[in-house]
Amino acid sequence: AVACGGGGQTAVVRVITLATGQVREWRWPRAPWTPLIRGQGSWTASGRTLAIQQLYVTRGAAAKIPAAGAQEGTTLVRLVDTSAPPGAAQTGTLLALRAPAGLSAPWGAFITPDGSELVATTGTEALSPVAGGMSTGTGGFAVYSARTGALIRILASWTWNNDRSRAGN
Repeated sequence: AVACGGGGQTAVVRVITLATGQVREWRWPRAPWTPLIRGQGSWTASGRTLAIQQLYVTRGAAAKIPAAGAQEGTTLVRLVDTSAPPGAAQTGTLLALRAPAGLSAPWGAFITPDGSELVATTGTEALSPVAGGMSTGTGGFAVYSARTGALIRILASWTWNNDRSRAGN
């Protein structure tokens, strides 16, 4: 799968069958978002469902999550049934993944092989400075329902430390 466009232009997702060279294409005219495909984790094992994260980019500004008007701490993911006929903007199921309390918007969402869940990284947005020039962050992998987008659980919590006093060593 290849994704491009958006940011006010037409967003396009193309699925190419390598064995035959057949290309199928889905388009979302004047999409304010840019489609983002996250490698192998974007597909179910059957190859039928493709998960696309909707990244909102404003010309001259950094990418942002969520979209203007969306709830803070929300990431939008569209699930496209690639066995359905290629078509227009109505293609796929749009899910709003909401961050767990106190954590950042989910990022890098991927779909489980069976297509039942989406998993995304989430954590503290701002790193907290601690003594000795270090900063820390916490988070985990948030697991969501691929049917409803509801948070199911946090899997594998983590803490990150960055010792700035050792920079360049």
